[in-house]
Amino acid sequence: MHCVYVQGQISDLKQALNPSSAQLQSMLLDPAVNLLFVQMKREMDTCRSQLEQSQKDLAAWKFTPDRYRLLLAVLREFN
Repeated sequence: MHCVYVQGQISDLKQALNPSSAQLQSMLLDPAVNLLFVQMKREMDTCRSQLEQSQKDLAAWKFTPDRYRLLLAVLREFN
């Protein structure tokens, strides 16, 4: 009897966590919720572009063996 009750509770929780498409549609039609989603999307796009730029900057400063040899060759020419 207790197992049936627990299984019922689990299925109720699953349904609460997975809203139907009609519920999602009504939430997206709400202007306040839609505004929040639009703002979050813009913020995510900004963060992604900043992350991409940071990764490019880091890669540019990373010393590989070839870049190290080239730097040593340039320094030897100056001396």
